[in-house]
Amino acid sequence: MLSITSAQLDAWIAAFTFSLTRILAVIATAPFWGSTAIPRRMRLMLGLAIAIGLSPMLPPMPSVSPFSGPGIWILVQRC
Repeated sequence: MLSITSAQLDAWIAAFTFSLTRILAVIATAPFWGSTAIPRRMRLMLGLAIAIGLSPMLPPMPSVSPFSGPGIWILVQRC
């Protein structure tokens, strides 16, 4: 049986959230992808696809919940 601890789940969520916010920030500010001609849903789907593909290849992320005070501060600093 597969058992996943809450620490592992938190680490996966943190890695995905940190990478997703950075990718969405790049997409939002890119000249072509940031224009209003591209629907928001399409930009979000592109960001999700890239984040899902890149998250396993990234180095370990900080062991901080992205929804805590320090986690939000890390997101602000890195974007």
